[in-house]
Parts: sequence; structure tokens; C-alpha cells
Amino acid sequence: MSSVEALVSELCPGGVQFVELQEVFDINNGYSPSKYNQDFWTDGIIPWFRLEDIRKNGRVLSDSIQHVTPQAVKKGTLFPANSIIIATNATIGEHALITVDSLANQRFTVLSKKANRSAELDMKFMFHYGFILGQWCKKIRTLKVFHQ
Repeated sequence: MSSVEALVSELCPGGVQFVELQEVFDINNGYSPSKYNQDFWTDGIIPWFRLEDIRKNGRVLSDSIQHVTPQAVKKGTLFPANSIIIATNATIGEHALITVDSLANQRFTVLSKKANRSAELDMKFMFHYGFILGQWCKKIRTLKVFHQ
């Protein structure tokens, strides 16, 4: 039993309500602005997260190694602070809690709390639950590889 499962068992002996991710999160894919357009990269001020950020700086991140300019932001919209990025390909399941408005590259899916769920959802809990979600993603990926 994981530590999260133990806490649920202790603090919620009657169980917890099942809610699908899309009911509590806005789910978006990260993207990479064109490296050929230097206007997107020169003197960038907006954090742009990659797997290297997690590997070098840990799983709770307030800044990135690389930055982009406001011109690189699609539709002028950043992923909001206190979002979770989770790798959904090559290194599936790697994740981090991002504490600043930012962007992330295409290897990540970004989970941002819906405004109407702000009082009932603790992003630090979801960050820790991400370890269980990451294990599930790896298991599903392994099953797909063997069944193709």
C-alpha cells in the first residue's frame, strides 16, 4: 500500500469520490515554439519547461533553464502557476509542480486546476498523487507495447 493509499484509508475510511481528471483540470499539451524564429527566444522572460528542468532542478519548479518571449505564446495564454506537468511520451510519468505562470514543451501534458475547483483541490496532494499516476502510465504503456 502506498503512503497516499494509507492516508486515504486512515482519513477517509468510507472512501473518496471518484472524479475524472477532466472534471477538475483543464488539460492541455505543451508545445515548442519554433527554434528558427529568434524573436521567440532572444531575451525570453517566460519559463519554458523541459525534462531537463526536472532532472537538474527537481520536481517543484519556479524557474526553467530556457525562457521564451511573449511572442512565442500561442493565443497569449500561459499555463497558470500551480499546474502539474507530466511527461506523456519517452519518459512517461515524470512530473513536476510548476509554481509560476509558464509554458512547457510538447513532451508534457499540463494539468491546471479549473477555477470552480479551487477550494476543493490541493495541488500539492495532486503532485504527490502524480507518482501513482506515473506508475499507472508506465504500466499502461508497457501493456500497449506488448499487445501491439
